[in-house]
Parts: sequence; structure tokens; C-alpha cells
Amino acid sequence: MNNQNIDPHTLLLIYCRSGFEDECSEEIHHYLHKLGYQCERIDSSSDAYIIMKVEHVDFKTLESKMSFDEFVFPRQILYIMKKWDHFSGEDRVSPFMDELQICDPSVSWSAYSDIFFESPDTNEGKKMQKFFKKFSIPFQNRLKKIGFKKVYSKNDRPRIHVFFDGYQKAMLATASPLNSSPYPMGIRRLKFPADAPSRSTLKLEEAFHSFLSKSDQEDFLSEGRTAVDLGAAPGGWSYQFVQRGISVTAIDNGNMDDKLLSSHLLTHLKQDAFKYETSSQVDWLVCDMVEKPSRIAQLIGQWFHSNDCRLAIVNFKLPMKHRWKELLTCLDILRSSTDQQLMIRAKHLYHDREEVSVFIKRMPN
Repeated sequence: MNNQNIDPHTLLLIYCRSGFEDECSEEIHHYLHKLGYQCERIDSSSDAYIIMKVEHVDFKTLESKMSFDEFVFPRQILYIMKKWDHFSGEDRVSPFMDELQICDPSVSWSAYSDIFFESPDTNEGKKMQKFFKKFSIPFQNRLKKIGFKKVYSKNDRPRIHVFFDGYQKAMLATASPLNSSPYPMGIRRLKFPADAPSRSTLKLEEAFHSFLSKSDQEDFLSEGRTAVDLGAAPGGWSYQFVQRGISVTAIDNGNMDDKLLSSHLLTHLKQDAFKYETSSQVDWLVCDMVEKPSRIAQLIGQWFHSNDCRLAIVNFKLPMKHRWKELLTCLDILRSSTDQQLMIRAKHLYHDREEVSVFIKRMPN
């Protein structure tokens, strides 16, 4: 921010999957309305990101009231310090340096935690990577010359984001590492296991990383745990449990992967997932079936109502229209399914497509 009068509004730069800009905007409106703020989307043709204008609040105040982990569709939420709609000239570094030097000194920009050079997650945006390789070195060298220093041991220092949508449109933005995604473009990159039955396995692996802390992963994903995989074939999700030494019962009338079937940890039952009933409580229930979202929500809710599982991860295949509304309906179904308290988190993960991953945990009484 400039050392002049405090700007009566804040501009947010928000990354999302291409095609989900409207859902992202709806969610931001919904969230900020509950906080008592007015906002509007000010971009008209952006792809894989949106820009939101929030009235009558500075970015430090807004950031203190927002929790990034609560959002579903945004991959990243940044606070725009400067926006150039017609960025031109041979020297593309100096405008950024000039802006950084006139920022509010209370933000302590002279010590930053990291710097990301980013573009939209689109085919056109990916073409910017060659430009960034040439651009990033002189940019960081100039930062050092004007006294800026990257502090590796301080993860509470602000992070600098340099965003280009093509070569003419640029933005300088910031985020707190404690309240944002730690990954460039907000995307966690995972390697597909060569022996996994399907690429859907990456959805569950990413969900584990996104919803569980390291200590929770050590606890809930340890050997000896039990799981039920509804609609399991060919076994992409069951694979994640077997690799961790967790016994899994795979429910699907379809065929499972031969390698998984040879594991002593997997039991395959050719049954209708909507009719299957477990004989004892399991630690995990997972579900990645192509079915109407509300019907899946009712199914998962019944498992918690009957106290048949402790934790669950489910994918809701959202319709082409009214995705945000449909998701809210499904979350309401889950909350009303039992009198016991449930912790529910939802994320549109990178490896999701027209779907959203939801984590449910039964809380102690």
C-alpha cells in the first residue's frame, strides 16, 4: 500500500480452476457478506482467476478476518498492491521496484519470505514460464540492490507475488504465508505412482495432504487402520490405503485391479454401494462415485448417523449449473444427518475436475 491516505478498498487477486470463475466469485461474495463487507468482481474476461474489489477496508484488516482454509474454490487469495492493465516498455523490472519501495513500511517489505512468479493456469499462461526464467533473475538481483532480503527462517514474513496475464497485464501482490497456499499458483504437484490403477488416486492423495496435518496423517493413516471404499473399481482410492498398510474393503460391482486383489489388505465385495452395511465401525469411509451429489451426501450422512465411521473423504460431482448452490445443499445434508458434531471441510483440489472433495470428521462429545 502507498504511504498516502489509506485506500478505502482492497483488491483481491484470486486463482481458481479455469471455468470456475463464477463459482469462485459467488463464494467470495457469500463469505465477505457474512463478514459485513460489500464486494464486486471487476474483471470481465479473466480465465483461471478473478479480481474482487472489497469496499471500505484495508488489506491488513481484511486478512486478519479471513481464513484461507475455509474457502472451497479459490486456490490462492492475494492482496493486490499495484495493477498494470497496459504494462509495456523494455524495462519491466523497474515498475515493480518502484512500487515496492513506496509500500507501507509497517509491512516490513525489506524482509520477505519468498517470491513467486505466476501466470493463469491455462495453456496461454503456461507459455509465460520461459519469460519468467529470464525475468526472475534480474528481478531478484534488483531486490538485493535496494536492500530487500529473503529470510528463510521467518515464515511469518510477507510473500511477494508477481503475476502476468500475457505480457501487457501485470500485478504485484502479497500474501501472508500463514494464511494462504504455500505453493506457486496454489497448486500442489504430485507424482502419479506407476503402479496405481488409475489417476484418480491423486485426488485422494492430495485430499490427505490438504485436510490432514502431518501429525494427523501419522495417526489416521497408520498401519492397522481400517477403511471402506464405496464405488472402488478399479481401485485408485483403495490403492492409497493399501500402500499405507491399511485394511480396506472395496465395494463395487465392477472389477478391481489385479495387483490390488493380490494384497492381503484388500477385500473386494461385489455389492451395491448404496446397500452395503458394515459389520463394525471403520476408521475411514471414502467415496468417488458418479452419482447425484445430494444422493451421495445422504449416503455418507447415513454412515455418520449410524456411527459406522470416524472419518470420510467424498467427491461430489457437481452439475454444470448452480455448482455453488448444489455444494451448499450437500454440506447442509451432511450437517443435519446426525446430532453429533462433525467437522466438515471442502476444497476444489487441483486434481479434481467438475467435482469438489469434502472431508468429514466426527468430533468427540
